[in-house]
Amino acid sequence: MGKAYSEEKKVEIKKRLWEEGIKLFHEEGAEELNIRELTKRAGISLGSFYNFYTDKATLTREIMNYRAGQKLDIIRKTFGESLKNPKEYLINIISSNFNDMSEKVNTKGIYKESFTEAFDCKEHFDEEDMNVYISFLDELATYWNQNGYKCKVDSRGIIFTVLEIINMNKSKAYIPQAYLEVMINDFLVCGINRYVTEK
Repeated sequence: MGKAYSEEKKVEIKKRLWEEGIKLFHEEGAEELNIRELTKRAGISLGSFYNFYTDKATLTREIMNYRAGQKLDIIRKTFGESLKNPKEYLINIISSNFNDMSEKVNTKGIYKESFTEAFDCKEHFDEEDMNVYISFLDELATYWNQNGYKCKVDSRGIIFTVLEIINMNKSKAYIPQAYLEVMINDFLVCGINRYVTEK
């Protein structure tokens, strides 16, 4: 049985687990998210891990959501650029982040293993997984409306568009890459045009 921790200490240790998890994701040659190595780096015993998580998939989703939050904070700093062409801006940030993740999943074992562990076992994100993205899109919509681009943004519609793009990407086993890229791009453009509507 793992050691008991106060709620404050649990929050601190979870953040250490996320930070060390991100470091493991970026190490060359890492093929899987090794819980023994992760707990050692975070300064807790392997047994104590189960005070925080019942399984590896839950931890992996939280690490990915934490990293997504960091990336979204970087994107927030570019909101000013979005006013030139709001829809194109949104298409570009979704496309570039999707391509970045897709490349990592295809070339780094730890990303492939973790992405499969975290998401392939679920039909879709649950509310908690979606909230970080919904908040970001709502914030972007508010920024646009306050700065002259009057629009309505259906954040859930955009998220479901991205989730379907992830599913479409699984078709690469039988659809040539050149065709698949066009299909994904067309689907994304269609989704943004449908779910971002000018007032």
